[in-house]
Amino acid sequence: MKFALIAFITLTNYAHLCAQDGSDILYTAPDRLDDSYLGDFIHLDFYNRSFRGAPLDTITIMVDGRPVAFLEYREDNGFNNWFHRQYLAADNNSDGQTIRIVQSRLDGITANTIIVTNFVEYYRNGQVIPQQSKQLVAEFPKTIIADVLVSADSHLKKQQ
Repeated sequence: MKFALIAFITLTNYAHLCAQDGSDILYTAPDRLDDSYLGDFIHLDFYNRSFRGAPLDTITIMVDGRPVAFLEYREDNGFNNWFHRQYLAADNNSDGQTIRIVQSRLDGITANTIIVTNFVEYYRNGQVIPQQSKQLVAEFPKTIIADVLVSADSHLKKQQ
């Protein structure tokens, strides 16, 4: 009986080590970006690395000429990290709508900045309002970016 228990524990741990995760995100530091990432869809992780329940950060981004505070939403548990489940969401909106930046496209890299096109969607009652979706260009200093989450799908398609 003791042998069976030890064998069960050993096999359970071995199966856990061999299991594959469901991640479709490549992680890179802002200073490691190069031209091979241009055009990729990304999410920027601002200020502190938000991973496995680490504190989420707020970033202010201009939308329609006004500053809007966005909160990071990250579903990173170390095993199943899906690109489409990461986004930024406005933490307040006076007309009952919420605003999300559902992804960004990397358009430029300089020594000190990252230039992106943000894909902005508006929601009411949890439903996207398609006619209000837009794309906004933004530039962020690398010093406020802790990590860059790159869509593995967009990056690998370019490599083929």
